Amino acid sequence: MRETTDSALEAGRALHNMSAPPRLSITVSPLRKGAARAEQGTGAGCKLIGFLDLSLLCGKDWNSLSPRERLLAALKLARSWSGGSVTGTTRLTVEAATDELLDRLAAQDPARLGLPRVALARRFPRWPHKRVRRVRSSAAALVLLSRLSGPLFLAIRSPSVEPIVNHGGVVAFYRVGAEQEKR
Repeated sequence: MRETTDSALEAGRALHNMSAPPRLSITVSPLRKGAARAEQGTGAGCKLIGFLDLSLLCGKDWNSLSPRERLLAALKLARSWSGGSVTGTTRLTVEAATDELLDRLAAQDPARLGLPRVALARRFPRWPHKRVRRVRSSAAALVLLSRLSGPLFLAIRSPSVEPIVNHGGVVAFYRVGAEQEKR
């Protein structure tokens, strides 16, 4: 009985020895090629939805715009697909523009735009290569950005203007695992 207790104590002490280097490392790669073809329902990997750059959608260099100009450009895009007038946005206060943009984004159903319930977002400083699938719908682009929570797009999340205004560069969106099979 004494030998079992002593070996258990030594094992416990060794377990708490933080100065020892790790003996195991785990690498997770959710974006590996070919993983999206899981046919048995396990849903490993991700499938590209598309790359998104608001500069291409609004016709201006998004990175050179001030936060207020970005907000107004996003509002013009939202008005263009929701039937509103794209003129007169420059006279709006930041609060009024934010409220109107949030109302228009909340009215959009991500499922009707063909967006998944959950997606991963990965940022790039510029386009990774010439021939890539891109998000061409300004409605889908703004909905994707407005419902980001860190690197995750969550369709059930309430829209926020902050990810749109702070957006810079290119973002790639990927469908996650089993979500692919439902589409």
